[in-house]
Amino acid sequence: MKNRLDEFSKKSTLNRIDFSNKSRNQVMERISTLNRKSLFSIWSIRILGTAALLLLFLIPVYIAFQSTVEAPDQTAKIQKITPTKPPVEDLESQYNNLIKPDSTQSQVVNYNSKQELIETFTDIMSRDLAVQMADQFFRKTDEGWKLIATDGPATVHFDAAYDLTKINAKKYSLTQTQETQLTGKIRLSITYQYQNNKWIIQNRTIENLNRQSSNTR
Repeated sequence: MKNRLDEFSKKSTLNRIDFSNKSRNQVMERISTLNRKSLFSIWSIRILGTAALLLLFLIPVYIAFQSTVEAPDQTAKIQKITPTKPPVEDLESQYNNLIKPDSTQSQVVNYNSKQELIETFTDIMSRDLAVQMADQFFRKTDEGWKLIATDGPATVHFDAAYDLTKINAKKYSLTQTQETQLTGKIRLSITYQYQNNKWIIQNRTIENLNRQSSNTR
């Protein structure tokens, strides 16, 4: 640049004007400053452009990530929806199939342990009720587990009137008054609980209306 200024000074028709070293240095400093500003502007534009492209790339990635995160939550919300009412007849049928008393002799039950009995029962009832049923209706013998010969637990008579009451969205109560020569007048109460995405029998009680005393079966 300095050589060009010297050459310009020599060839210029204004060659009588003397370009002092000070003037030349001032001109060089201004040009250098302009060059630095221009270079900074170019790099600024490049950086901004790169940032914009990176942002455009990250937006769909973020949307896809949010979709994968929200999907399990939406599935969980769907699974939390409970049925309107418990399937009382189906649950009672399964309950009856687990307890099959024989009036003449005990039956050998196809279970290897009391724990296996309880685990089978907990498929349709609470663990507390399963333990109670195993203790009340089954005994361990040399031949294995046997069903005790009894009159069996009281069950719902669906051909007679009964009351099904909603306690909350996940709990219902069924009550039925029964009277037979064998049991006399009783009130059967069953509580149903919705848990682990299904209805189970939480509890069963029998109230003897003749003696106004209650026991659990």
